[in-house]
Amino acid sequence: AQPKEVNFEKGDWKSIVEKAKKEKKTIFIYAYMQDVDGCKWMDEHIFNRDTVISFLNANVITAKIDFDNGEGLLLSEKFKTKIYPTYLYIDNDGNVIHRGNSVKYTAEFLNFSKDANDPDRQFISYTKRFEMGEKGYDFIVNYLQMLSNEYQNTDTVLDAYMKSQQENLWSSKQNFMLTKRYLKNINSPIFKFILENRPVLDSLYTKDTLDANIYKWYLNTCFDFLYEVPMNETGYLKTIDKIKESGFERTDQLITRTEVLYYEKKRKWDKLAVSFEKYIDQY
Repeated sequence: AQPKEVNFEKGDWKSIVEKAKKEKKTIFIYAYMQDVDGCKWMDEHIFNRDTVISFLNANVITAKIDFDNGEGLLLSEKFKTKIYPTYLYIDNDGNVIHRGNSVKYTAEFLNFSKDANDPDRQFISYTKRFEMGEKGYDFIVNYLQMLSNEYQNTDTVLDAYMKSQQENLWSSKQNFMLTKRYLKNINSPIFKFILENRPVLDSLYTKDTLDANIYKWYLNTCFDFLYEVPMNETGYLKTIDKIKESGFERTDQLITRTEVLYYEKKRKWDKLAVSFEKYIDQY
C-alpha cells in the first residue's frame, strides 16, 4: 500500500541530524512560513502526492520546519534562506548539498530532488568546482543561474569569471549579457569598468540600454542595504552620495524611488508621502 503522508520528523534539529547520521541518510528540510500562499499550495497539491510521499520517505530524513518561528529562525540565518517555500537537502554533517525554492509542480519537484542525489548536479558540487578554479563560460552560466534562483550572491562568481577574461573581452556580447543579468552591486570592478567605458558600450548596446541597467544596479544596491536586518542605513546613505557624485542623468528619479522605501523603514510617514507623490507625479 502507498504511504499516506510524508514522514516529517517531530524532533528538534539536533535530533534530526543525529537520526540522519545513524541511518546514513540525507536530510530534506521543507522550510515554510505559515502565511505564505506558496507554502499552503505545496501542502495542498504536492506533499500529498503518492509519488512525492514515496520518494521522500524512501530516500531521506524529512523535516517540515517553520522558518518564521522558534528554532526555524536560527536555521533560516544558518542556511541563508530568503524566499519561501525553500527546500534544502543537507548531508548528515549538516552541510547544504542542494537547495531550491518557490512553488514546484510534481515532476519539477521530483527532478529537483533527484538532482540532490547526483554529484554532478548538486548545488554543492558547483560551489566546489568554482572554488577549485573552474571558470568555463557554460559552467559559469549554469552556476550563476543556480545562485540567482536561490537569491544568493552572484557578484563574487561574476567578478571571478570576468577577471579570468582579458579586459577587452568584458564588453563582448556574451559577457555583457552575463553582466546585465547577474551584476547586483555597484562596488563590483565590473561596474567601474562600465562607467569608465560608457562611450564604447553606448555605441555597442545603446545609451538607453546602459542607462536602464545602471539605474537597476544602483537601485539594487540601495535596496540590498535597506532590506538588511537591521537596516544598513550607513551603507544606503553612502550609496546615495555615490549616486549624487556620479552625474547619472536619472539621479533624482533614482533617489526619489529609494526614499519611498527608506522613509517607510524609518516610519517617517510625512516624508514618505512627499517622496511617493513626487515619484508618481514626475516619473
